[in-house]
Amino acid sequence: MTTPYTPAEQRAARARVDSGALAETADLLRQVARHDGHVDARRGDVSASLAALVEAIGRGYREVPHEVAAVAMSVVAAVDRATGHRRS
Repeated sequence: MTTPYTPAEQRAARARVDSGALAETADLLRQVARHDGHVDARRGDVSASLAALVEAIGRGYREVPHEVAAVAMSVVAAVDRATGHRRS
């Protein structure tokens, strides 16, 4: 039997999960930046900047506007598709 959650508890739990996904994605993007930096320094800069942006959104996830959070999560989904990463 599962414990019933209030809407506030559900939002907080979702925010924790999404923040974790954003942090993992930022780590993946930093790895891409290191690789890209060897191929093309400008591509490495773009990947590193995107990683920093995703990480910053993850840190302040509960305070960012819904539209920003939705776009950030679409970045997570795109990186997951590109890397074959599956979230449970």
